[in-house]
Amino acid sequence: MQNTQIMKKIPATLLILLILIVLYGCSKPEATGKEEKTINVQVAVVKTVFLKPFIETTGTLEPFERITVSSEADGLIKQLYVNEGEKVKKGAPLALIDTKDYSLELSRAQQAYKQAQATLSNTNLEFERKKALYDEELVTKQQFDDVSTRKAIAQAEAERMAAASELARVKFTKTKPVSPITGAIELKKISAGDFVKYGAPMFSIIQTSKLKLYFNINEKNSAIIKPGNDVEFSVDAITTKKFNAKVTMVYPALDDKTRMLKIEAVIDNPDGALKAGYFAKVTLYAARPGDVLTVPSTSLIHEGEKAKVFVVEGTTAKHRQVSIGQSFSLDGTDLTVIYAGLKAGEQVVTVGQQTLFDGAAVKVIDKNHR
Repeated sequence: MQNTQIMKKIPATLLILLILIVLYGCSKPEATGKEEKTINVQVAVVKTVFLKPFIETTGTLEPFERITVSSEADGLIKQLYVNEGEKVKKGAPLALIDTKDYSLELSRAQQAYKQAQATLSNTNLEFERKKALYDEELVTKQQFDDVSTRKAIAQAEAERMAAASELARVKFTKTKPVSPITGAIELKKISAGDFVKYGAPMFSIIQTSKLKLYFNINEKNSAIIKPGNDVEFSVDAITTKKFNAKVTMVYPALDDKTRMLKIEAVIDNPDGALKAGYFAKVTLYAARPGDVLTVPSTSLIHEGEKAKVFVVEGTTAKHRQVSIGQSFSLDGTDLTVIYAGLKAGEQVVTVGQQTLFDGAAVKVIDKNHR
């Protein structure tokens, strides 16, 4: 009751003034004591680069051909004509197996063949005489048939002896095995004085005027590789030169365990500078050259298998998911190919992006023009 009387005594103008003061106080924003922080960054421009798409991997050089020369005769090794590491030409003799038994067999076969030829010659003469008499009806048909039969038998025997003589000759030649290819002796598996049996390995010979390069690529790149693709590689033993090859075979199936696809390329090696067994750093050119978008590799923030960048729009940083390709170096800058997510001319943050968030206020302090 008392309060009501007091309120009635307050003039209307004073009451209005009090209400305005209260409303003004309510509408005044609270002081946060904080101002939005501006983050200093450096940027680079997304640029187009003419590039031949490639895949980098590692591989091993292998002989173009590796052949095991095995004995084709039983016998004692009388002499060796080559040692490991020596170069040989196709047809060059490698060793000598004791020829005594084979020489005797050949001599007997040749003598038997000569005797069969003589018998055939005499039988042919008799056949011609009997045929002339038979034509004059001076001998019976039975007599002519008998000489005809003897001629056929002599002919067959001569042919059999000819084959036996040729077989003995071939056996004799097998006592001196020769190189089936031009190459180098990789392994010598026998010594003078050893007794070898038919089929025993004697030498391993490799062809090195050409080499094969074997390497693997992962599953995601397997569909774009074809025979004829260019290959460039280097080896640690020859640091001053890069070598070129062509893909000759793409294997038909991935390895079950590694999920990698095996690739074969062939290299000419006329001077023998490259050695089988060399480890190779391989660049496989997977497609035709063309223009691609690139950013400095330092601008990328990797999140597992994904990647993102921060793009500067005015004074604000916006995060952008990107699809990336291979990385390479150009004029001293490491670049990464961008397949999707950016456009040429946009600015990406290269320094300071680790402290950014989507929508952060930024100040560009230096443009890193590539």
